[in-house]
Amino acid sequence: MEVCFSRIKIDMRNKYIQINIISPIADLFKKQLSSKWLLEGYEFFFNSKEDIIWDAVVIYENITEKYKLRYRSGGLFFISGEPSIVKAYSSSFLNIFDHIISSHALKRKNNHSDQQALPWYFGYNFHTSSPSLTYDQIEKLEVPAKLNKISFVTSNRTFLPGHKKRIKWLNVLQNEVKDGLDYFGRGICAIEDKKDALLPYKFSICIENSCIKDYWTEKIADAFLGYTVPIYYGCKNITKYFSEESLVVIDIADVTTSISRIRDILDNIDEYYQEKLPYIKEARERVLYQYNIFPFIKSYLDRYVNLSLQKNVEIEIYPYDSYCKDHFEEMTLKLKRVIYKMF
Repeated sequence: MEVCFSRIKIDMRNKYIQINIISPIADLFKKQLSSKWLLEGYEFFFNSKEDIIWDAVVIYENITEKYKLRYRSGGLFFISGEPSIVKAYSSSFLNIFDHIISSHALKRKNNHSDQQALPWYFGYNFHTSSPSLTYDQIEKLEVPAKLNKISFVTSNRTFLPGHKKRIKWLNVLQNEVKDGLDYFGRGICAIEDKKDALLPYKFSICIENSCIKDYWTEKIADAFLGYTVPIYYGCKNITKYFSEESLVVIDIADVTTSISRIRDILDNIDEYYQEKLPYIKEARERVLYQYNIFPFIKSYLDRYVNLSLQKNVEIEIYPYDSYCKDHFEEMTLKLKRVIYKMF
């Protein structure tokens, strides 16, 4: 099949819609690329400097070197990979782009408040830094035997206020609930592949490092990919993206209620899992076919880039740190972190 694709690429290249994704984490996205995209007329490149008039260029979070690019008018996108508690983006950098996709409260007409298609880690080997499953293998996975109850993949990191909040809640949980819970993660019980902490489990506790609208990560996506029900804390409007029946939302600030909910799940776990399984399957399809970066980019290209328009733009883009910073935004970010650490 790969040889066939290669032949198509040589003979019919100018018939593809060509999209260049530029990002320091491009390798993480490659594993999510379906072999079907070429047959559908889309060709994705990663960190390419080829002299092509791109139908769309997507800068994901940052770039590491200078790029000189040509692209269709309206086809330059920026996707932020970090929440506002981690990073503030300067106006001089953001002014470059036709469209910005982020969870940040940016006062810009071209800012789209949307999830950011962060990469998955389901089927990724942390030891070898390589995929253990291809996209096509993940797509074809059937519901596995679920012999275990609840997993919790976390870490002992304390860099962000959200890390500390999670660790504090974890310590109470470990003291209060002794049976039916297995803990994994850096500094706790290391695993080579996250799927091993999800596929055998009916439920998994998924705690984000931030709690804002439109920002959710692989923590919930990986659970859905493993046919596992997320016990979730994080994105404030998560039901904008997944049905409320597909997950269990908790508030770790309310320790008593959240731990009581977990006890209830443990007591009725088989019944609850069967009730939620149809919704988990539907959420899994959203992760694969809607929120995965490739269909996600295509949806924006379809809405905002006129492929029949012959007007092209040429631009030079530099790493984020090359642009003037907004000192007010930087100070606001530091103040936010101080305030969050107090509570």
